[in-house]
Amino acid sequence: MKKAVLFVAALLILTAAPVFARETRVGLGFGLPNAVLVIRPVPWELKAGYDFTEGEEYVFASLDYRFVNSQPIVDNFHFTLGFGAYTRILVPEGDSPSFEGGFRLPIGVQYLVFNNFLEFFFQISPGLDFYPKLAISDKPVQLWAGFTLRAN
Repeated sequence: MKKAVLFVAALLILTAAPVFARETRVGLGFGLPNAVLVIRPVPWELKAGYDFTEGEEYVFASLDYRFVNSQPIVDNFHFTLGFGAYTRILVPEGDSPSFEGGFRLPIGVQYLVFNNFLEFFFQISPGLDFYPKLAISDKPVQLWAGFTLRAN
């Protein structure tokens, strides 16, 4: 029950995405954490997900600003670069949840097909914790491979 409530809370955070973006994409990413929902009202990107790794379960959320968004490399391959923040809500069994937060530098490549309707992406995001203390994160790199669909 506790896991379901935390997952729904993470999804509600994502529904606060701006609706007047010039382009909005919605999709899924798989990696570390296990799975994330991606909502991208360009140039912003929101992710929320849950890591199902036994003994290390946590809810994940991030918000990034892409200052280099879909810069063409060659043909349908594009490059992205941004800056953002993330939080992890750790949910150990029997203990109260704890929070961690930090900064991240998302770097990615995209492959766009069907007149940019479908995007396949790979993203790596090195991070630095700033809460509860400034430190190199125990999970210093977040990475995903996934897809998005243009919603507008």
